[in-house]
Amino acid sequence: MGADGGHEAGKEPAMWAVGEPCNGYAKILRSDDGGHKWQRQGSVQTLPTAVLAGIAAADRDLLWAVGARIHSEPSGVILRSKDGGANWTEWRDPATEAEILKDEFGAVVCVDAKTVWAVGYNGKIIKSTDGGDTWQVQTSGTNAQLQGLWALDEKHVWATGSKDDGQDGVILYSSNGGDPWESQGESVIQAAVLGVCAVDVDTAWAVGSKWTVYNRTKDQPKWKIQQTGPPYDLNGIAALGPDRVWFVADNDTLGIWTGSEWKTRTVLPSGYYLLRICALPDGRLLVGGRSYTGEEGGVIHVIPESGEAISHQDPVGIHDVTYAL
Repeated sequence: MGADGGHEAGKEPAMWAVGEPCNGYAKILRSDDGGHKWQRQGSVQTLPTAVLAGIAAADRDLLWAVGARIHSEPSGVILRSKDGGANWTEWRDPATEAEILKDEFGAVVCVDAKTVWAVGYNGKIIKSTDGGDTWQVQTSGTNAQLQGLWALDEKHVWATGSKDDGQDGVILYSSNGGDPWESQGESVIQAAVLGVCAVDVDTAWAVGSKWTVYNRTKDQPKWKIQQTGPPYDLNGIAALGPDRVWFVADNDTLGIWTGSEWKTRTVLPSGYYLLRICALPDGRLLVGGRSYTGEEGGVIHVIPESGEAISHQDPVGIHDVTYAL
């Protein structure tokens, strides 16, 4: 999910990617030329040794990244930049951090410069209404490992995840900014639910293990299974409209919704679990992933509606991507 406001005609979106740490500090990359070149941000002096699982942009300047600290406490990490990633600060607050940062984070989303959510392990959901200066814990009603997150606006937001060691999944929804959250789709969920997106309050998709796509519409308000397939994971999903939807999956796979069926294609270079996807307004797709070949490594693809992808192969796994116009 990216920031669509304030686009300057002819100017490439700013793109970011986050993932495994490298050389002792968290990996954050930025591209300003459509994904041809990526520059690393931060330094070992300014960033913790952490796995970053999520990144969100309110605009080209204001960003948040979340994840998990390696071999130190507290487990959770929240980073913020006010200058497009040139400088990052780690959120800490002695009065509340023991509760806020107790669990690892799996995703972050914002709807504007003030309203931000992050989710993580043990059903952790936190929200900020002041741009990340302060955070409040919300009651999720689950102990699931939450790693999918999507917000339409300051009221309508979804979170997804897995429980029972990935054998079961969860979809949470709030129509009031997270107060309260309610569980949805219990009767149809077959396994872990890893990603979610929506184009309006009635039309949403979720994806997960066992190659499963879930869908709900105004005419079908309860979640149903739209697609199943081979025993691999569908990891992320994005949409620009009811008939423009894409998922990313294990084994280099991109799924494309035609309006009546799902079709798939292999994205080259191969050798990657594709984990997260953003759909840019012009139809290009920004995708991040990590190697499945047994070697360390990651990939960032910028995939046009036609033609070959622009790809960056990185020394470490890429867990999330975002953009701002």
